[in-house]
Amino acid sequence: KTLNISFEIATTDNLRRVVTTGATVLHYSGHGNEAFLSFEDGSGASHELTPSLLQSTCGHEDPDGKLRAPDSLRLVFLCACHSQVAAKALEKLGVPHVIAVQSSAQILDAAAVAFTRHLYLALAAGHTVKYAFESGQKAVASMPARLTPQTSGRKEEAKFQLMGAGDPTHGH
Repeated sequence: KTLNISFEIATTDNLRRVVTTGATVLHYSGHGNEAFLSFEDGSGASHELTPSLLQSTCGHEDPDGKLRAPDSLRLVFLCACHSQVAAKALEKLGVPHVIAVQSSAQILDAAAVAFTRHLYLALAAGHTVKYAFESGQKAVASMPARLTPQTSGRKEEAKFQLMGAGDPTHGH
C-alpha cells in the first residue's frame, strides 16, 4: 500500500487545500486552548482558528445544505492542549475518528510525542483506530517518571480522547 505524507505549515489555506485534495488522515500539532487552535497567518503571526472557523474551513455543504467533512477524511488528530472543543466541531462534520486532548488539560510534550509515535506505528502496521489509540495510551502510561516529573504517565494517558461516530474497531 502506498503512503503519501505531506508536512505543511498550519495555515487555513494549507488546511483547506489538503482537505480538498483528499487527505484521509489529518494531523495538527501545535498550541490550543478551549476557544481556538493556534494556526499561522502565512506571515508567521498567530491566527486563532475557532471551532466554527475550523468547521467552515474543513466542511462543505451536502445536497441538504448540511456542513459535512469530505468522505475521504477518516481520521483527524488534534495534538494540542485543550483541543477537545475543536475536535467536537470536526465530529459534528462527520469525521469518523477524531483524537484530541481533553478540554481542561494541558499535555506534556513527551506524552504527545510518545502517543503520536505509537498511534501511527500501529496504524501503519494495519491495526484499527481503536487498537492504535490504545497503543498510544499505553506508550504514555509506561513513560519513565523522569519524563513526567509533575504528574504520572497514567494521568497523561487519560487526557487523550477518541471521538467520532466511526467504528474504531474497523479501518483507518
